[in-house]
Amino acid sequence: MKNKGKTVIVVLQDLNQACRYCDYLIVMKQGKVVKEGSPEGIFTEQLLADVFSLHAKVVPDPVAHTPMCIAY
Repeated sequence: MKNKGKTVIVVLQDLNQACRYCDYLIVMKQGKVVKEGSPEGIFTEQLLADVFSLHAKVVPDPVAHTPMCIAY
């Protein structure tokens, strides 16, 4: 669909999949937009802590070369 010029909207709960397959993310908390932009631009350890209460390290995905998180 994207190659045909269509916008594709996906709702994902898996943060690493979202970073791997999406060009643009909209992060929401309690129905409100907290941050939006490219995965490389917004996916940070601070965002994960603030929005998801997740303590994680953000590292480059060795396959897709996009950000990915590893919880600790």
